[in-house]
Parts: sequence; structure tokens; C-alpha cells
Amino acid sequence: MIAIAAVYFCPDATDLSTIKETVQSVCARMEHKALEERASVPPGPASQTRRPQPQRPAPRKGPEAAMTGEASPSAKRRDSTSPSAEPTVDQLMEQMKAAAKSGDWPVAAQKAGLLLQMRETTDDRRLFGFLLINAGAYKKAIVELERLVAAGKADAEVFHRLGHAYSTQRFHEKAFDAFKTAIRLEPRNPRHYRCGATLILKAYERGSDRFRDRLVLAERWCEEARHLGTPHHELAMLQRDLEIYLKRP
Repeated sequence: MIAIAAVYFCPDATDLSTIKETVQSVCARMEHKALEERASVPPGPASQTRRPQPQRPAPRKGPEAAMTGEASPSAKRRDSTSPSAEPTVDQLMEQMKAAAKSGDWPVAAQKAGLLLQMRETTDDRRLFGFLLINAGAYKKAIVELERLVAAGKADAEVFHRLGHAYSTQRFHEKAFDAFKTAIRLEPRNPRHYRCGATLILKAYERGSDRFRDRLVLAERWCEEARHLGTPHHELAMLQRDLEIYLKRP
């Protein structure tokens, strides 16, 4: 990669505040959905009519308990929290959010993968794909996010992240199409224009001649990003280099 391209590479792929906001928003949506599902479950017959339960004998203590093999309440509590016990969905969510908050993306992605195995929801797969990108596992992230596209469950943010993942693998045409789709789905978001313009310039600098004709489009996208509120200093270097390349014969 040419050194200059690394300077103005779209910061969305590495900016921690943007990543954490995305993770938190997805987690919040997943938790809200889980609460709605629990609230929608009708009460069972047992909860409607309570019958008196027979009293259970008190747990044995001392040698008598050891002879019968009955575990004490404290031992049962230790067993439920032992490392060998499988974590619950809520525990995995908390572990994943803690890892993401500290920037430990491989661990966060691992926890998200376990959540996906347990629930197989769209939000789980979406979050798993995002965290794989943050962890640098771009090929795996592409596989997961492309499944959302194939199922018709991809929104603008999924295509935006796919654009970054494709770019790291030098799939420039796919990255270009992904950013174009993100712009079409969310035309008022300046991030899509800025990162799409960056992709065009980076692909051209990497030797992809077909992107020469798209430099004008990149310049137009920069202007659109500026009109939509992107600060001037975030676009200055990108616009300067676009002007240099466009002046070349």
C-alpha cells in the first residue's frame, strides 16, 4: 500500500468510539428484543393457579450428607459458577460487552460467535460480523455478513462494513458496490460518501486502472460528505490528493 493512502484511510474501521457505539446499539436492540419476547409469553397454568407444594426435607449436613452423596447448598452454588458450566446468554452478552469496552476484539468476537450458535438470530450474526472485522478476521467477517445479504437482512451499516472488509482483501469492485449500496440505502449519512471516496482513491493508488474514471465520482462524494456535515479537516488530505490525480493527463 502506498504510504499516503494509509493516512487518509477511512477511520470508521479503526475508530474505537464509532465501533463501540455500533456494538452498544446492536446489543441494546438485542436485549430489547429479548425482553419483548419474554413479555409476550403467556402465563402457564402453574402461574395462574398455585397449588400448595409439599415441604422438602432440610438438606443433610455433616457425615450423613457425605454418605448419601447429596451436595450442600454452597457446593451447588459453586457448581453452577464453575468454569466447566456453560455460560448463559446473559453471561455471554456481559462478557462480550466487557471485552468490546476494553478493546479486546478477538475475545468479543468469540463471545458473539457463541451467542450466534445458541440463538442464530439476524442481530447475532450482524454483531458477530462487525466484531470479526474489528478483530482483523476479515475473511470470516465477509462470510457472515454475506449471509445477511443473501437472506435480505442487510442494512446500510452491513454494506458499509462489508466495504471495509472487501477493501482489506483487495476486492475493490465488491467494496465499491458495497459502498454504493450503503449510499443508496442511507443517502443522508456522510460516512458512506467519505469512505466510498477513500476506497476509490486507494484502489487507484494500488494500481487498479479502472478506478481512474471514478476519481471524479470520488471528488463528488467528498463534496457530498462535506455538505452533510463532515468536518473539513477530515476531508482536506483526501480532496487534495484527488485534485492532484485529476490534473494528471
